[in-house]
Amino acid sequence: MVGGKWQMHLSGPIYFGIRLAGASVERTIIDPTKVIEERVVGTENVPMAFADANLEMTLTGHKTWHGFAPFINGGFGVVADVRGSNDVGGYRFGIPFSMNFGAGMSYAVARNWSVRFDWSNYLYRISYPGSYYIKTTEDPPVLSQGQAQSFWRRNPAFMLGISLFRPR
Repeated sequence: MVGGKWQMHLSGPIYFGIRLAGASVERTIIDPTKVIEERVVGTENVPMAFADANLEMTLTGHKTWHGFAPFINGGFGVVADVRGSNDVGGYRFGIPFSMNFGAGMSYAVARNWSVRFDWSNYLYRISYPGSYYIKTTEDPPVLSQGQAQSFWRRNPAFMLGISLFRPR
């Protein structure tokens, strides 16, 4: 995952930020019309985009402790499959709404910049197409009729970066 973040100080220990990131995710392609032994057609790299707005609270207030400033954050956004088309089985990730929460640490190296480690957990909803639930061969369908067509999924993201400050 590669991206950038813009952040502004609101008040006291609270910051508002906007993150934009991109990643290439490998996924397995399934053709539900084939027998079980031949259903896995292959893999593909799917370009993904992440965009969110979040609030961050620095646990040491508007100061640091020996240069360290731990923080927690959370927000809302979207995760998007920028490929724009369905695969052979009719599946497409789409552009689901996402929520995120996380924590991290910033270390002030100099007055105007710091090194930052950020862990975030993205939560979003995945939906499978109807073709995954239809029996087309003597084998059972990809997913059984009792399984939910959509469910929440989570993905952790680890980010390491450099923060530059504009002095007031």
